[in-house]
Amino acid sequence: MHSVTPNYSALRHALSHRRAELGLTYEALAEAAGLSRTGVINLELGNRRGSLGTWFALARALDVPFGQFMEHLQDGD
Repeated sequence: MHSVTPNYSALRHALSHRRAELGLTYEALAEAAGLSRTGVINLELGNRRGSLGTWFALARALDVPFGQFMEHLQDGD
């Protein structure tokens, strides 16, 4: 049995890509998700992983189904 490591890098990339695709600033995304601007930046940079609730809020703010968003954790398996 092989160990599975979530691909947080792919998830961060999906966050950054979708934010850019929608033309959202860090401030606008943070406000829509109920997060701090610094928190969103740190997630994109990989300085923090964020909680499940944080990612759920981001998925909703980015208008992406949560399950689809989380599939990026498996990218590269």
